[in-house]
Amino acid sequence: MGSFFGSPPQENGVPIFNAKPVRNFTDARTLLALPLPRPESCAANDNSVRNIYVSPSQVQAFVEYEEIDPAAGCLGVEEGHVEVVVHWNLDDAAITAGDEYAKLEEEAAQFGGVAIVVTVEGVPAIAFQGGYGGNCDTS
Repeated sequence: MGSFFGSPPQENGVPIFNAKPVRNFTDARTLLALPLPRPESCAANDNSVRNIYVSPSQVQAFVEYEEIDPAAGCLGVEEGHVEVVVHWNLDDAAITAGDEYAKLEEEAAQFGGVAIVVTVEGVPAIAFQGGYGGNCDTS
């Protein structure tokens, strides 16, 4: 899997181009013909999905999860929601895992303290928390 560098472009409120809504992860995988790594936590899991969009032409997926219930006690997270943008760079199939992680750390550093590199199902990813440039929920 490759990484997405820079703020994703917005199109109709979804941060991927040529996006189609799908009903579930099975449909997403069928359209993309690739696995879709996703979180399994209190704040975001398969039971809390709000929307799934895929763009086969861009080899991307966008998953938006439900708002976090403050009563759920999700590891100190009291509000907000999780959004996942996955982009596969098929041209970089030969990149090593260490190089991929380093590229993601460099990208996360550009966003300051709101971005960190995490691993989802063994795949490195950038995670954002709080208000940041490109977050449509902040004013």
